[in-house]
Amino acid sequence: MHGARPRSLRRRLTLTYAVIALLTAVVLGGILVVVLEAHFSSVDEANLRGAAQRAARNLGAARSSSLEQVLRLTAYGTNTRVQALGAAREVIADSGSPQQITGASLGAPSPAGQGQPAAAGDATAPVSAAPPRMDETRSAKVYVRAALPGSPAGVAFIRVSEGPSSGGSLMGSVIVALAVAAVAAVVAAALAGLWISSRIARPLTLLAAASDRMAGGDLGTRAEVAGDDEIGRLARSFNQMATQVEATVTALQRFVSDAAHQLGTPLTALRTDLELLQDTAGDEGDKRRLDRALAQEQRLEDLGRGLLQLSRLESPDASRPGRPVDLAGLLEAAADAVSSRAEQAGLDLEVAVPDAPVVVIADPERLRTAVENLVDNAIKFTPPGGHVTCGVGAENGSALIWVCDDGPGISAADTERVFQRFYRAPGTAGRPGSGLGLAIVLAAAKASGGSVRVAPADAGTRMEIRLPLSPLSA
Repeated sequence: MHGARPRSLRRRLTLTYAVIALLTAVVLGGILVVVLEAHFSSVDEANLRGAAQRAARNLGAARSSSLEQVLRLTAYGTNTRVQALGAAREVIADSGSPQQITGASLGAPSPAGQGQPAAAGDATAPVSAAPPRMDETRSAKVYVRAALPGSPAGVAFIRVSEGPSSGGSLMGSVIVALAVAAVAAVVAAALAGLWISSRIARPLTLLAAASDRMAGGDLGTRAEVAGDDEIGRLARSFNQMATQVEATVTALQRFVSDAAHQLGTPLTALRTDLELLQDTAGDEGDKRRLDRALAQEQRLEDLGRGLLQLSRLESPDASRPGRPVDLAGLLEAAADAVSSRAEQAGLDLEVAVPDAPVVVIADPERLRTAVENLVDNAIKFTPPGGHVTCGVGAENGSALIWVCDDGPGISAADTERVFQRFYRAPGTAGRPGSGLGLAIVLAAAKASGGSVRVAPADAGTRMEIRLPLSPLSA
């Protein structure tokens, strides 16, 4: 989706590690909780089974005590709820909740801590005064067994319930510990993922930067190769591709340069012969045909000259160190070179330069080529009686060269395409030119470290060249 922020490889890997750690902690924690719950459930069931067996023995051995008193004594001793059931499993007697039974409520207590309840068959046996068990977690399990022979009349079954939950408080602690461990595991995994992703992403970032430089025209750029892994092999493949592309482009540029240069001599000879024939031609039809031939020859000369300029500007071995250039003087010299064309076309050419110098570090010859082509292009597309204005200034830390005309302007759809080679906007086919003028401007501006664009204008066309401003500027 346009406008969406791209997710980097580092973010995705870090998030992946964190998610994997979280899922692992959840799965292992879930398994541990299930195993512990099964264990504690079996322990609770075993406790209830033992309490039921004790209750059955106590009821079978009961002598003088009442049925309810025996159940309460058993419930106190086993910390459970004991109920006596009839044949239809109706409740005959109930000890009540074990949390409500204390030693004092069962009879005469013995000194604290001196033994457990005596034999369950004697309801008057001394018991210890244990504290109430109000906050103890209780199990939801229920165990029922048959009563032993000799139990009080009517008692057929014994039901034991509300025993202490062996894992009630422990399970809560385990879950809290698992949550803390999961958070720690996620944080550790995220840090590990960040470290690993940084090691993976760094060579990819360098490779992407090299690819961007190559796409920007730096055919001599190469990627750093480190290691024999997949990324290292990718970097070597990129370098091999870059070498082949550089060799191909260089060969093409040299071919174009040599062809343009070699065409110059025969075209000059052809023009000389055509001009001689034009002087001696007596028929008007022959003169018109010779005029058309001379115009086509001139077009071929302009095309060859433009191709030669482009090949020299874009040649990888044609880089030259820049030097301080005052744009005001350069613009005045370029305007003076094309002023005669403006006069012949009936145009008013104006140059606006500031009093303070505007200095850049660039190759003056290439920069002047760019400016002359811009001004010449404006003259070419401005109707007679119009105005062409050019100027120099400084704006936001950049040097600015601008050229405005009263021509038909450039549509929004063509603002990028006009800098392509041989592109001619609709409606300009009948005008002179080879379609290389703005391509030369773009190449010259880039060679000088700047950029060129079609700027917004109320009428006509406004072209701007921006260059880094030198500290020498006032």
